[in-house]
Amino acid sequence: MAMGRLVVPLEGFMGPRGVRGYSYGERQEDGQLHTGADLNIGAGDEDAGVPVLSLSDGVVEAVMRWDGRTYGFGNAVGVRHELPGGISLWGVYGHCDEVGVEAGYRVSAGEQLATVGRSGNQQWAHLHLELRWRSFDETWLGFWGGGLPVASLSRLYADPYTVFRLVPGWNALAGAVGAAAWVDGGGVAALAALQSDREYNFSLKMVFEGTLRELERRRRLKRGTVEGLIAGVGT
Repeated sequence: MAMGRLVVPLEGFMGPRGVRGYSYGERQEDGQLHTGADLNIGAGDEDAGVPVLSLSDGVVEAVMRWDGRTYGFGNAVGVRHELPGGISLWGVYGHCDEVGVEAGYRVSAGEQLATVGRSGNQQWAHLHLELRWRSFDETWLGFWGGGLPVASLSRLYADPYTVFRLVPGWNALAGAVGAAAWVDGGGVAALAALQSDREYNFSLKMVFEGTLRELERRRRLKRGTVEGLIAGVGT
């Protein structure tokens, strides 16, 4: 049978240029690491009401309704995304306005899950998208891992941008008939790229930090610069 396609959850999303919040792994003002990517296609609240689409085929496993007061994910949808090769990613779609699905629903790639909002007391409308390697039984839908060390964050979350980079090549293979054709066409390589990205991101951050510390040692940077950057305040 044909393999499922991948869909960027906001139609018209322009990659990093479409982020007006935090990217994956970016250190926030409070010192925590951002666990997903904030997606936008407009300015201010222009995104309000824009359809939120399912990244791939899958099953809605959890829905969280906002109480109208607390800060956090707000209205959120949790989907177990089924990828070829027996791989699953658990997607969290947060800060939604109207949610149109319930737990147990089977959804297709590109099917509308909700609309963009700013629930959870957000400053402006946007979609917070997380992709987790662990099920909602292990990390419930409202779980926040921003306080985890970098290595732990990398083991728990995938970078949404890596998935988005895979979309064109993935979908070129999606029309292939039969799993063998998908594998021969490079599907296994695509999955390997997705799985290895978490280690790549972690390694890249460690190399960058190590380079800065070496510059400190050589007195090319003021001592304490690295700690300041890690804390998000600079020196």
